[in-house]
Amino acid sequence: MKRLLLAFAFLALAIASRADDFDLDRLGRLSIQVPAGWTLANHAEGNVLTLILSPKNQANARGFLAVSPARSALLSPENVESKFAAVCQQFAPKSVEKKAAPQAYKLAQGHGTYAVFTDARLVGKPSRPGDYKIVSPGIIQLSDHIGIFAFLGADDATGPEMTALRAAVESLRLTPPGPATVSISLPDISVGTSPSNP
Repeated sequence: MKRLLLAFAFLALAIASRADDFDLDRLGRLSIQVPAGWTLANHAEGNVLTLILSPKNQANARGFLAVSPARSALLSPENVESKFAAVCQQFAPKSVEKKAAPQAYKLAQGHGTYAVFTDARLVGKPSRPGDYKIVSPGIIQLSDHIGIFAFLGADDATGPEMTALRAAVESLRLTPPGPATVSISLPDISVGTSPSNP
C-alpha cells in the first residue's frame, strides 16, 4: 500500500494539542488541532492544500489531508458516496477485509465517512517505515464548498498513533470569513501558527 499512499499524497487521542489555522480566502479559515508529539506540515499547489501530520517519535504513522474547494453540486451525498467507494476500491482487494465497512467521523462541523483496511501482505511481519499495516481513507464535506480527502496510515488500528490521527481529523473547523478578511489566493495560504513550533 506504500505506492497508493504516495499517489494519494499528491491528489490527527492526545491530552494536549495546539491549533494551526489556514486562511482559505473567501471560503473562510480552516483550523486543526495538532496532537501533542506531532508535527504539521503543509503544501499548497493549485487549489489544493495538503496537510501532513507526522509523529515526532518516529513511529510508523502519518496522516495526509487534501483540502480543496468545490461547487456544491460536486459535494452532493450521491457524489461523495461515489468518490468514497472509488477510493476504497484502491485498498479493498489487497486487504484482509476485502470490502469497505463505512464509519462516520465524529465531526463537530460537516460530515464525513472513513473505512479501515488491514494490508494482508503485512500481517504478522515486522514494521517497515512508510509501509503501513493499517490504512484508513476517508472523505469529508466540511462545508458546502470545502471537500477533504483523508488518508491515515499506522501499524495498529486502535493504537495511539491512529487514535491521534483520527482525533486531529475530527477537530477540523471552518470559520466563515469576516468582513475585514484580506483577500489572498489559495496557493498563498497563510499559517496562523508555525507548524515547526510545538
